[in-house]
Amino acid sequence: ETVCHEKSGNPALFRLMVDELTRLETTSEFSSLIREFEVTLLRLEGLSPQLAQCVHCQKKESALPYFSFSLGGTLCAPCTQFDLQAVPLSQSEQTVWQPEFWNESIVFQPFADRGRFLIQNFIKSHLGNRLERWMV
Repeated sequence: ETVCHEKSGNPALFRLMVDELTRLETTSEFSSLIREFEVTLLRLEGLSPQLAQCVHCQKKESALPYFSFSLGGTLCAPCTQFDLQAVPLSQSEQTVWQPEFWNESIVFQPFADRGRFLIQNFIKSHLGNRLERWMV
C-alpha cells in the first residue's frame, strides 16, 4: 500500500508523482507511462535491479543471460543454479537492458510487454503485495 513512510519528506518522490500526474493528462500511452513511473520509483527507493554484473557472483560478464526476481538482477549462466526460477533473457534484451539504457528501453516496443513482465515480477518479489493494487 505504501512505498515510503508516512510523514517522511521525500521531495523526489513528490516531484515524480506531480510530473506523472501532469503527463497523465496529456498522453494516451498509459502503459509506457506506468512503466516509466515504476522504473523511476524503484530507482528512487534504492530498489533498482542489478544489471551491470551478476547479482550472485558479482562478475562483470559480457553476457548475463538470466534475470532473477528473488536475487534482484541478472545472472551469469553458472549462477542460475542459485535461482532455478530465473528467466532467460534474449540476446536483444541483454543488450538493451544494460544499466545505462534500462529506464528508456524498458518501456519501448518490442520490449514493452516483456519489460512489464520483468518489472512487475521484480516489484512483487521485493515489495510483496504492498503494491498489488498499483500494478496495471
